[in-house]
Amino acid sequence: MKIRAVLLSMALACALSMELWGQTRPSFSGTWQIRSTDPPNYGGGPGGWGKPQQTITIQHTEATLTVVGPGIGDGMNLVYKLDGTDTFSEAEGASSTGVKAVVKWRTRAKWDGNRLILYTWNTALNQERDVLSLNGNTLTITRDTESPPPNPPTATLVYAKSQ
Repeated sequence: MKIRAVLLSMALACALSMELWGQTRPSFSGTWQIRSTDPPNYGGGPGGWGKPQQTITIQHTEATLTVVGPGIGDGMNLVYKLDGTDTFSEAEGASSTGVKAVVKWRTRAKWDGNRLILYTWNTALNQERDVLSLNGNTLTITRDTESPPPNPPTATLVYAKSQ
């Protein structure tokens, strides 16, 4: 009787893992136009950190997700490796007072089911976490930024696919 229960449990576990293994993750590739933000008129943190772009372009391959500039580091692309390892890059940037300097960036991505979590840090001690989810042609980004009051630290950005 115990052997039958163990075999049944193993068969069920295999069936469930095969079902999960067969699922495909969404592709976030495309050009996206902003439709709404919550809170309305969300402007990001100090110096525009985390400010939503009106249009974003994402290139998604099996190995990486790239958010194509402009808007970050004077038009640099942010690359996220989908294996969970860090990516390091540099670009010229400007502070909220207009002082230019080379900014070092660190990015990381992590899958959570069909959601993709993007972590971004820079040497200005800014931190951001974006959780991307897809529903048809609607991309929702839940953004958490290191942002002192009066700016809210969390916002929901909704984009529609345009290409």
